[in-house]
Amino acid sequence: MIQLINKILNIVGHYLFIKSNNEFLAYKDKFQQRISEMSRNYEKLRATGSSADAFRADILRDSIVKAQGELENLSAIHAKAQEKYLG
Repeated sequence: MIQLINKILNIVGHYLFIKSNNEFLAYKDKFQQRISEMSRNYEKLRATGSSADAFRADILRDSIVKAQGELENLSAIHAKAQEKYLG
């Protein structure tokens, strides 16, 4: 009976691990698409040459750097969680 409960908990644990991994990858893809779109907008603003657009481009660049940092942090947290679960 205890072995059956252990197997069920193990299966549930693996299912949740895979589900979490898939959700993280989907979120990471969306995040990367958002960063790519912001980068394209940044390039468009810089290409116009006006000072107002340059100011907006600087703000957008700061947002891109912040978003990239957040993505790196999330990736590190996810990797640490995977390591803890697998190891």
